[in-house]
Amino acid sequence: MELAGLDVWRIFENGIWNTVCDEEFGNNEAQGVCRMLGLNSPGAVSVTSDMYGVGSGQTLSVKMICTGTESKLSECKRDKLNDCNHSTDIGVICNIPGQITPRLVEGNASSGRLEILYNGTWNLVCDEGFGLQEAEVACRMLGFDSNGEARVMSLPYGNSSTRTISGNVTCRGTEGSLAECEHPGFNTIDCVKSQVVGISCSVPTDHTLRLANGHLWSGRLEIFYNQRWRTLCESGFGQREAQVVCGMLNYSSPGAIYDYPGRYGSGSEPVWLANVKCAGTETSLLRCSHDGLYEQDCGPLSDIAVICNIPGQIVPRLAEGTAWSGRLDLLYNGSWSSVCDDGFGHKEARVACRMLGFDRPEVFAVNSFLFRDYDRTALFSDLNCQGTETNLAECNYSSFYNYKCTHGRDIALICKAEKGDIRITGNYGTTYGVGRVEMRMESEWYSLCATSFSNDDAGVVCRQLGFNGTATTADVSLFGDKQGEVVVVDFNCSGREPSMFICLQKVESIREVCHTEEFGVICGEYPPSIITFFLNYQVDPTVTVTENSDVDMLCEAHGRPNPRMLFISNKDNKVLIDSKQNGVQLSEGKGQITTILRNVQCEDSADYRCEVENSVGRSNQSIRLLVPCSPRLKSFYAKLPSIEITNHRGNLSFEMTAYPAPGVKFIVHHGSTVNESVNIVSVKENVHVECVDELFAPASHTCKVTVRNMSAAHQGVYQIVFSNNRGEISFNFTVRLKGKSFRNSKNE
Repeated sequence: MELAGLDVWRIFENGIWNTVCDEEFGNNEAQGVCRMLGLNSPGAVSVTSDMYGVGSGQTLSVKMICTGTESKLSECKRDKLNDCNHSTDIGVICNIPGQITPRLVEGNASSGRLEILYNGTWNLVCDEGFGLQEAEVACRMLGFDSNGEARVMSLPYGNSSTRTISGNVTCRGTEGSLAECEHPGFNTIDCVKSQVVGISCSVPTDHTLRLANGHLWSGRLEIFYNQRWRTLCESGFGQREAQVVCGMLNYSSPGAIYDYPGRYGSGSEPVWLANVKCAGTETSLLRCSHDGLYEQDCGPLSDIAVICNIPGQIVPRLAEGTAWSGRLDLLYNGSWSSVCDDGFGHKEARVACRMLGFDRPEVFAVNSFLFRDYDRTALFSDLNCQGTETNLAECNYSSFYNYKCTHGRDIALICKAEKGDIRITGNYGTTYGVGRVEMRMESEWYSLCATSFSNDDAGVVCRQLGFNGTATTADVSLFGDKQGEVVVVDFNCSGREPSMFICLQKVESIREVCHTEEFGVICGEYPPSIITFFLNYQVDPTVTVTENSDVDMLCEAHGRPNPRMLFISNKDNKVLIDSKQNGVQLSEGKGQITTILRNVQCEDSADYRCEVENSVGRSNQSIRLLVPCSPRLKSFYAKLPSIEITNHRGNLSFEMTAYPAPGVKFIVHHGSTVNESVNIVSVKENVHVECVDELFAPASHTCKVTVRNMSAAHQGVYQIVFSNNRGEISFNFTVRLKGKSFRNSKNE
């Protein structure tokens, strides 16, 4: 094992010198290397080979994992690596030359710009990776026992041309020197001057606060430091920071308010102390995280205003509504203000309604579209309550006055929502809990619209309305067109709530159309219902096609349990498709069946129905298929049919196919044969024809021919011509007296 060049580490293994990969190679591994080289170096560090250049020869493609106590590297765990090359060579520093010595510059005895004496030269420290734990160690090197009061300030104390070394140091905070922390070596790097490290090792005691240009309890926040009053930068300042300020001013003020910047005018002195971040329990602002006690560039209107005690009681009211609903107004400091909808949800509504005397969970917030806006300053930006507070001033918020809130965003409340303010509409809504969810506001019913609704949401609604089955959401298109408008809601249930209104965070707006998802539910088992039934993609009650066409049939239905679905021809009650027998797979609560009628003929004109059934009930729907054709006889007659006259009367019946239904064009008596045209006589008064359509088969007709007032002279061949808009046909028959006969020929 050797250190090549200066400190690029190489290991002799299997007769070959290898560089080592830097994968997860840290100070523990560097300690083992230095121990094998005979150097007792508790401050050994691993560095990238950028400091010393890349190695040559082979690279050992392993990851070494050491604890730091091994006497040789062979005792460390090894994992094989696949992508090592000389750009990943590791370097090691076993003894940091000279003493690392810190100092503070351009500040005071306990704070200033941090510089490090290394290799005989004073260096600035870059703030990349340098945090509070590293500042604790640096302060300890300077002789301060900071006890958690060390702070890092990223802006410099003054200017310096001194070179900069890396501050990418990782400390636990308990080390005695920065050299004992993990670091890539104190090598010189390029660092923007505004990024060099400054530290404060103790909280200055020579400072105090005041609230200026306001009241005893409110005003512009200023800090007295180094014999001057200075304002503070509002960047990052919020309610927790205001809480610390009020504590320093001896106010016990759980409702401390960070007010609008510039509300009490701008200070004339330079702005100090920026980016203050407090937990809210500190005893001084300087114990919070901040950028340091020096002049800041914060821009105009950047001063901070704080209110420590709200004078008098904040009094709420509901305006432009009823005793339990309306726009929320607050009386503060003698003036009424509205409340902005920033962050306002169900928990905030609970607190506001509690202030109004409605201490119940069934409340919700509404944007003020239901009520007239209030043209006054709005209160509270980014309000955030736990829901248990007794006053909105006890909640968290970023600013008490909200000057950026337009009055289209005023908040309103419904503080008394009842079970009767929710319903499920649709054919099965009341009985089975299946349909569209609607809620009532100010005597009007609205459908609910949101980005999405879950089965947990459906479960709460169904349980609230007394349905105890398995609840799921449903596509509202199953339940027909909505009536009225929709409300856009922020809605989210865990599934355990006793009321839907506890899930309702806010009603955002009213719209004519929902562009996302409407709320439909299925609360348990219910009878099936047909969604769509069509022939050739037509949902009309009658569909007409030409002969020899193919006809597509489709039926969609929903129900729970999943319904059995059938196609049936009403003409002969023949089952065409049965979902149970044909293995049709139905999804939960919804399904469809399809079939094709091939090469349809006029005789296929009929009523076809989709029938659905489950254990709860059944439903069906029919469509009439019409296939037009000219009249034709259903039977072929080898010889003419005959009517035998008894008592001057007689009749016969026959079947015919035609659509549209044919009419009688004319009836003639031909004599002994149809060819004896010389004897043709119109005999409509002696022959009566009546054709009846079959009930479910509009192209099938049964015709009855009745002859009356007949004598021997009326014997012979008769012709009836039937016609429709598709063509015509002749039906020929004979009439004879009982016991008589004569020549005849067949129908044609």
